[in-house]
Amino acid sequence: MIQGGDPTGTCKGGEELILLYPISFLQHNARGIMPMANSGANTNGSQFFMTYAKLPHLNGLYTVFGKVIHGFEVLDHMEKEILVFCLCLQL
Repeated sequence: MIQGGDPTGTCKGGEELILLYPISFLQHNARGIMPMANSGANTNGSQFFMTYAKLPHLNGLYTVFGKVIHGFEVLDHMEKEILVFCLCLQL
């Protein structure tokens, strides 16, 4: 998965983003789902993540607010580049 949405650059996130109409019917059932990141109940901030695959074990734990509908080639590229980058960090 890819995580983003930290305007502070500290990896701690930013101010809370309030979703007035959470899209509760969306599930983690496909590639490109976009939920809010959190560290437990009532801790949503500005961070979000995007999935590379189905992650049904996350249903009910993270509020899904969107999904990729076009441009999956960018997601493919990000997945490949981030995997290589992470491998380089571990060496």
